Amino acid sequence: MLDSRDPLAIEMRGFPVKKRKFIPIVFLVFILFFPQKTLASTKMNGLVVENSQVKIIENQKLIIEGDIIIKPNGTLIIKNSDITLNSHYKNQYWILINSGGLFLVENSILREGSVPNLAQVGKFGRIENFRLGETVIQPRGNNATVILRNSTSELRIGPDGESTVILESSYLSILFWRSLPSVNTKVINSSIQIMHIWLHGDRKERIQLSNLQPGKNQNLHLFIENATLHIENSQILRYSLALWSAYPLNNCRKDVTIQNSQLSEIFAVFPKGSNIKLWNIKPRFFENWDIHQNMEGKGVPWNLKLKNVYVNKWKLDFHGIAEVDNSVFHLDTWDRANVTVENSIIVSNHHTRGGYIKLVNSVISDRPEYFTGVRFLYQPITEIYNPLYIYELENSTLGPYAELSISDDRIHVILKGDFSIKIPPEKVHWFGGTITREFKVIVLDRNNKPLSNQTLVLLASNGEEIWRKDTNRNGLLYFNLTFNKENYKEAFLLQVVNNSKISRKVSFFTDTPIILSKVEGKTANAINIVSSSICFVVLVVIILYVAHRKLKR
Repeated sequence: MLDSRDPLAIEMRGFPVKKRKFIPIVFLVFILFFPQKTLASTKMNGLVVENSQVKIIENQKLIIEGDIIIKPNGTLIIKNSDITLNSHYKNQYWILINSGGLFLVENSILREGSVPNLAQVGKFGRIENFRLGETVIQPRGNNATVILRNSTSELRIGPDGESTVILESSYLSILFWRSLPSVNTKVINSSIQIMHIWLHGDRKERIQLSNLQPGKNQNLHLFIENATLHIENSQILRYSLALWSAYPLNNCRKDVTIQNSQLSEIFAVFPKGSNIKLWNIKPRFFENWDIHQNMEGKGVPWNLKLKNVYVNKWKLDFHGIAEVDNSVFHLDTWDRANVTVENSIIVSNHHTRGGYIKLVNSVISDRPEYFTGVRFLYQPITEIYNPLYIYELENSTLGPYAELSISDDRIHVILKGDFSIKIPPEKVHWFGGTITREFKVIVLDRNNKPLSNQTLVLLASNGEEIWRKDTNRNGLLYFNLTFNKENYKEAFLLQVVNNSKISRKVSFFTDTPIILSKVEGKTANAINIVSSSICFVVLVVIILYVAHRKLKR
């Protein structure tokens, strides 16, 4: 969560995005030349460069719906062009460069698609309303290479093992450098919004980093796990640090000390097999701190010390079992992680690729200018990935400053418990998948005592009866509704059979528990009587007024 005292906070505030109108024309592959100054837009469905093939895109304005894949030893050159990789949600599309492949971008612009809730930073490079993109350019495999020269990219770059990245005189949203074997990354005379340093590796070693401060004319050289990061005469607007293991691995064995620094984010991965408790993890200044002052448990192979460091945000990624209390953080989960969060605020984002998550006395919400992105994602990166998406909430709230995105038909989320959804309907982005909500209903008499054996009926919007059920001896009943992108705005009617005035509209956005009371029916009757009386009085007044006018004539 950004703090007004943080000089970086202003960088994350939103600016309006101007929607661009695109005119489709026919796209010709290989070398294309259009000398006109104002380029029309071409739409295409993905792009594949075959083995050892060379493709050149020059003087083009393209909207690409799909992945860009460069197969081994293939080459894709983009010159003097404006390219939008039109992802609609996080990790929908990728740019993948395989072994021996080359992705060369010169004098061009790479834009993110219509992914909702992206942070905006104003003018940056050649883009007026620059956004921190979610789409990844990933070189992977021996000698896979990415080169950006004199270019501006909202897309982020994340090099995999044995690959090379070169930025020369360019503007980039995010570079996440991972200390994977033989990763070679050079940043020269360039500007980066967020420089992520992801520490990783089985080798046990002590790592000390200092003076990670935003500013111009930065120079930095790191050599970890045979991976190299070289920054020369470049502007870094934010630094972030990660203690990272890819799911389901456990291979970040680093003892890390950060000194005299200002970090936009610390991204801490608690790997599969870990079982930990965390408390009081919040953005603040750390004078002399060790993670074990606020953590206990087992299965975490790394250690973290902070000395004179300000941390703007914590991103906690759980692959095992965790309890978090009294904290403010970005929450990520994977597969079947089991995470309980109490008395906390989840800000920035909640990315779930599966898990059993329990929220108690907690809120998922950020601030009016930047909503927490609640994103249900599916990412099968290993054969053992078989996620559950189960949420149990107790006295908790989703929103109001939150945005929901569900992205894949393979996702089925279960939401149950007592909670409020205050997310505005226009902030729900439903691309696929389903969410089943369990609704708890309590029926009370005029003295607020539970009423047993009360028959309730649920009606669809067209009046069709869906079910009838009776309350138990505690005046309770439970029912489920499954929502998808077609029906999540639909309203249902829940009512007591022998008293239709005791009713409630039910939708995806309804708070639970739902309380139906005979006081409501009594109140409704009273309102009807008062309304009728008022109408009668008004009618009498009108009649008398008309009669009076006639007598005067």
